[in-house]
Amino acid sequence: MSDESLTTILNNELRTIYRHLQINDKHEMSTVVNAPSYALPSDIRPEDITYVGICDDTVLTDSSRFKEYGYLRAEQKLSGSNWYIHVSDGGARGIGLYPVPTDSTSHIRLIYKKRPTMFTLLNVTAEPEIEVDWQMLLVYGAITEIAGSGSSPDISIVNNYTYKYNALLTEAKSALNGRDVAYGKTRDVYRPYGFSRRFNNNSVITEILYPNKTPNDIMTSADPA
Repeated sequence: MSDESLTTILNNELRTIYRHLQINDKHEMSTVVNAPSYALPSDIRPEDITYVGICDDTVLTDSSRFKEYGYLRAEQKLSGSNWYIHVSDGGARGIGLYPVPTDSTSHIRLIYKKRPTMFTLLNVTAEPEIEVDWQMLLVYGAITEIAGSGSSPDISIVNNYTYKYNALLTEAKSALNGRDVAYGKTRDVYRPYGFSRRFNNNSVITEILYPNKTPNDIMTSADPA
């Protein structure tokens, strides 16, 4: 197989592993006076965000508590503390907050589903962003894919490494589920999100299923008043 084909297989396996493990990461930023919307780092997509909270403490400590902001879809009305997907006039997608922050000392905390950094031929020594104990998932998955391809697949190898892959994946999921990361919040509920509809100016209905939310829930540069 060519290096390009191997890289494609590894990247596909990496995406699969991240979908299975749903690895979370955290990002924090400060509020800005009278600023309703906030840009996101390039590696965070709004639809991957599972939690938005704000803490009024000037300096964060282990005892700081964050107030959870509820996710707002386009068809919903503002109620209490909300966050929504904001799209700038230039097309950049970020988040909006309601009510609008009135200080520049509060802290915004985001928890989001992390996406993998892809392998490239220019960086063949890169290490996958997976805990070292679980990195063999990538090896097992790639071996299974390669052994099962072509006109004469090796079913014995496929079955053997599929078993190894599933056993390690189960172990990794159990380890993740057993962790209790202490992020101080007034509420810690990750509500599931399902189908969401968006009616555009041409009265065309688009309906897409995402794990959490659709990126088109709030497609406007105008923030709620």
